[in-house]
Amino acid sequence: MMRSSTQETQRGAVLVEAAILLPLLLMILFVVFDGGRLVFAKIEMTEAVQEGSLWGAYQPSDYAGVRTRVAESLNNPDIFPGDVVVECPPGGDSIRVTLSRDIDLLTPIGSGAVTLTATAEGDLFSDDPCVPSP
Repeated sequence: MMRSSTQETQRGAVLVEAAILLPLLLMILFVVFDGGRLVFAKIEMTEAVQEGSLWGAYQPSDYAGVRTRVAESLNNPDIFPGDVVVECPPGGDSIRVTLSRDIDLLTPIGSGAVTLTATAEGDLFSDDPCVPSP
C-alpha cells in the first residue's frame, strides 16, 4: 500500500509544529513552576522575618537570637549571618529585621538566580536598647 504525498506532507507538518510548540510549552511550564516557587519563598521569608522581629522586640540586644529565630522559622540552619540584618531605626523604639536570599531558578534561560528580600519592623517591648547587626 502506497501513501499519498498529502499524507506524508501532513505528517511532516505535524512534526514541525510539535518541534516548534514543545519547547515553548516547556518554557511556559518552567516559568509557572519557578513563579510558584518564588511566591512560596517570599511568603516563607516574610513570615521568618516577622518571627525574628517579634523575638527582637522582646530581646533587642540578642542579635544571635534574632538570627536563630529567623533560621528556625525557615527551617534552614544554613542562613549566613550576612543574610539577616538587624537595624535600629531612628528613635530607638523599634527594630527592623531584613533577610535577603538568592533563589536558584529552574528555568534554563536567564541569570539562574533571583534575590528576594523580606523586611519586618516592630515596636520594642523591652527596656533594653536595640543592638544592630555587626
